[in-house]
Amino acid sequence: PYEGRRRNDRQGELRWFYLWCFDRKNLKQGRQTFAAVIAFSEAIDYINAIGLNAIHAHEVALTEYAIAQLEAIPGIKIYGHAPERGGVVTFNINSVHPLDLTQLLDREGFAIRTGHHCAQPLMAKLGVESSARISFYIYNTFTEIDRFMDGFDKVLKMLR
Repeated sequence: PYEGRRRNDRQGELRWFYLWCFDRKNLKQGRQTFAAVIAFSEAIDYINAIGLNAIHAHEVALTEYAIAQLEAIPGIKIYGHAPERGGVVTFNINSVHPLDLTQLLDREGFAIRTGHHCAQPLMAKLGVESSARISFYIYNTFTEIDRFMDGFDKVLKMLR
């Protein structure tokens, strides 16, 4: 037996593994990522300069604007109508698979998400296998939503 232990002694193997992992000589730090720390600090300063309330208000305004335009599309189902929602709109369109929609929108220059969005239990409860999702943040504009809706209409004409 290796090191005096039987090979099928699982407890002994785990004990040896834990002792090895937490032995100080095996914990090597390596070079610190100073650039990442500096960049993170700058990102925090940027967000603080704008203000979290201003960022949230901008997200809400963009989201409401997008929802108002999306609701005019026949056959669309928008999920979630929370009054304090963030900058995310999840939806499906009758007879259009979200993956097809996403791939064609990508060709138009728009990146949206599709799938279960790491919410499989919720999707199962809703009886939905997949959905599309658009999201907004401080760098998005109302003009971009207008351009998105133009591309969205173009893609829907191809799919219907």
